[in-house]
Amino acid sequence: MSRPSAIVLCRVATGLAVVRSLASRGIGVHAVLFAADDPLHYSRFGVKVKYYEHRNQTTEAGTLQEQDAKDALADFLFEYASRLGDHPLIIPTCDENALLLAKHRLRLSRVSRIWSTPYDHLSDIIKKDALYRIAIDHGIPVLPSLSGQDYEGVEMWTAQYSGPYLLKPTYHQANTSHLGTKNKVIATREDLLHYVKHHGVKSLVIQLFRWGGDGEIYDAYGLCNSHGQVVTIASHRRIRQCAPNLGATSYGEIPAQIPEGEDALFGITSKLLSVLTFHGIFGIEWLRDRETGQLYLIDFNARPFLSIGHLVDCGLDLPWLAYRDLMGDDLVDVDLKPRLKHRYWVDLLRDVQGFRAKAPNRPIAWDWASSLLKVSSHAYWSWRDPGPALMRLGAAARGGMGAIGKAFGKVGTADGL
Repeated sequence: MSRPSAIVLCRVATGLAVVRSLASRGIGVHAVLFAADDPLHYSRFGVKVKYYEHRNQTTEAGTLQEQDAKDALADFLFEYASRLGDHPLIIPTCDENALLLAKHRLRLSRVSRIWSTPYDHLSDIIKKDALYRIAIDHGIPVLPSLSGQDYEGVEMWTAQYSGPYLLKPTYHQANTSHLGTKNKVIATREDLLHYVKHHGVKSLVIQLFRWGGDGEIYDAYGLCNSHGQVVTIASHRRIRQCAPNLGATSYGEIPAQIPEGEDALFGITSKLLSVLTFHGIFGIEWLRDRETGQLYLIDFNARPFLSIGHLVDCGLDLPWLAYRDLMGDDLVDVDLKPRLKHRYWVDLLRDVQGFRAKAPNRPIAWDWASSLLKVSSHAYWSWRDPGPALMRLGAAARGGMGAIGKAFGKVGTADGL
């Protein structure tokens, strides 16, 4: 008897890892692609569904408002799942798509299987300002933050908290084009007020900056069932990020080597999850204060995350467990805290880019190169599926691959990584 297919809403490395996981289990995977240059085009796994072509045709046919364009994806998924039949699973790999599925959950559930967290509740989990309020109400440490205020409100708040400050979007894909980057550090109160006066703080959270950065960001990865119960949980450490100290993981380890031990991370994560009643794969980010060891809540990824393929390589296949959960399996055979293989993971081109960024805590070239020799898990490379990595390397070569050689000595000026 054939099993229902899975529709994966793919975003680069995260989508690729989910597709590979499910395809290796014999599941028919339909990879919905949002960009013509997604390396997943070159994977040997999954049916490629070029949604970007459908979206472009729809846009050319008539002018759509931004929200209508987003909702058009729900219409597309309803029709596609209906044609597949047998209630395929739909798995998002970004915040925007997770919210879209929750918003249209009642309709999509007629033809597919999706996670059950209600839209309003999921919005409070994904959007940092609401998440922080929930955490504070339940005694979970959060760095002082501010959102939804006008200039006068920011002026009053900064009189209480001196800089530096961190500006970040309320959630990934929030409209913060004026920010120019995912996260932005502003050193002084005067500079912050100048920024707010000229740009405002729409869709932004202002947070007191606490030095942590590379090596002090820890993630709790796992799965909750439809009752909000934690099925399994694991730890991850962001040893290097791109952009350095503030961006996505470029070099990480599982399990995390936490000075206070994994139980400290798992305990505070379980406390948070106990008040959220969440269903699905999660990746919860915590910043560890170097001086006190205190963990502070940073973000809640309510869907598969960048390093999910790393976790699979270490022995915990969350996409497969999520599939089983949505199929009604009670997962009683799954360990709550499984013993995992210790592996280092790299997104090589991002790591090169981060190394070239000249961050204050950048490792020396020899230490950086030596760390790469420890790697046994990769964002894109797979001996069974080399196409995506080769495509990405080819694109980098066309843009200036000579920078990789220069990364071992004087940093060059070549672009394209």
